[in-house]
Amino acid sequence: LINRNLRRLIPSLAIRAGVIGLFFGAAHTPTWILVALTCCAGVIFTWVYEYYPNLLAIGVAHGFLGAMAYYLVLGIDPLVQWNAQPITF
Repeated sequence: LINRNLRRLIPSLAIRAGVIGLFFGAAHTPTWILVALTCCAGVIFTWVYEYYPNLLAIGVAHGFLGAMAYYLVLGIDPLVQWNAQPITF
């Protein structure tokens, strides 16, 4: 979403993708390995979105890669963590 707003300010796709990757990485700051992975993913997502502007596909890829990063890289099973928390209203 930031990509469209930065097109006028940063015409170069490579620089714009790097800036957006840094923003995307900063949004995932609890774990530094997660920041590095999401920074790289943000650059790739920006390049893909520039040529194929489909936010649904990017969202699905974000969810899938996020689940895999938690499970394979961080060693955390998101479903076990989610089921362990009681739901209170």
